[in-house]
Amino acid sequence: MALGWSCCFILRISFVSFEVRLLRLTAAKHAYALGLAILVPTVGHTTISGPSSVLQCPDSSAVVLRLSLLSGNNFGATYWSDGESWLPMMPKFPQITRCGDAGRIFWVEDAVVLGKIAIPGDGTQSSAWEKAVPARFLSEEEYLDAVATGVATTPKRLVQLRILAWRAANDCALGRGQYRAYRPQGPSAPALPCRLPTFPKGSRARGNLEALVDVFHVEGNNALLLRVEMLRELGRFAEAQTLLAAAPASSAQIAHWMQDRINRKDDKAAVLDLK
Repeated sequence: MALGWSCCFILRISFVSFEVRLLRLTAAKHAYALGLAILVPTVGHTTISGPSSVLQCPDSSAVVLRLSLLSGNNFGATYWSDGESWLPMMPKFPQITRCGDAGRIFWVEDAVVLGKIAIPGDGTQSSAWEKAVPARFLSEEEYLDAVATGVATTPKRLVQLRILAWRAANDCALGRGQYRAYRPQGPSAPALPCRLPTFPKGSRARGNLEALVDVFHVEGNNALLLRVEMLRELGRFAEAQTLLAAAPASSAQIAHWMQDRINRKDDKAAVLDLK
């Protein structure tokens, strides 16, 4: 999946009896919200966990787990205009994390893999591995700190980090805290009130989103729509309108949704409630 916003799952497809219109709407939401690639709608297979990789924490003897899936489906999915999605039967896992609340932030794919646990708690692993917790998602501030301290070593990773920080900034206002089972903030994370507006002038959040608009040059119709959404959330409605005019007919449903909000000068991310 481009830019690492979502994994590309190869799923066995069972008998599906969706109406054609529902298939089109679901595909449209997946193409936009899961990031530049259409994930074929599937039903009939529950979530089946795969083996967990044991990752060595940098500069520490501690370990964390990288979870995996063998199968899942998109039943009950929710999609938001900032490209974030929640699939109860196909949860996401972190691309970047840290051990505890103060460990060094690192990319999961760069970590040293010490081994795998096929069945957690079966008593065949070392005590340290059995007590290991899953790698956690970072908070908005941690993503922004990662950007500021040069954790992104390539332009692609910088875009990834900025996107993650953008979506994390929207979490509170959108009520996405209920999905923290897969986006844990760590035991000492304070419960803060939502920041409104989400991207006030002079804030790190706004600076990040403005920088993301400047570096987000991915090709494709869905990338265009994501860039429109960035401009809309920044309140740059005239620019968003100009860019949206280039959206192809195949993106008409999402483009209409965005046009309505641009017309109302609405700068808030929201659930994609396509009808």
